[in-house]
Amino acid sequence: MTTLREQYVGALLDLMAADPGMQQLNVQVGRSIVDALDAQHTLALILHLGADAPPDRSAVGFATRQTEILCTVITRDTTPDQAADSVLELAHPIIMDFDAPALIGSDEGQTDPPIFANVDGESCLRTVHYLYTYRTRSNSLTG
Repeated sequence: MTTLREQYVGALLDLMAADPGMQQLNVQVGRSIVDALDAQHTLALILHLGADAPPDRSAVGFATRQTEILCTVITRDTTPDQAADSVLELAHPIIMDFDAPALIGSDEGQTDPPIFANVDGESCLRTVHYLYTYRTRSNSLTG
């Protein structure tokens, strides 16, 4: 079995890859920032896991968990922050409206400032933090 948080990321990646807007912009969707940087795509969207909050175990036998889903956009463009926003505009409703077993809610967290790279200033990495709250049995991460 796979943990629920991994299942959520996998399902979100499938939804992103199937999105007509993402396809129209030719966004490379994946899991690895390193692979996206190496591949030199013009637009890449990476979904990966961030921090997990300590679980709330107030319901006997269950744990209410919160995991951070990081949505990182890598762009290579003369206006890289603007290009990143065009991808985030498409990704945001997919992440916020996502529904899955045991998922209680989704919230938008902070958006990190753009990180610019290369001497040309045309590469940018932008990350939005999303928080997913879900419930499992207290002795399990799978449900």
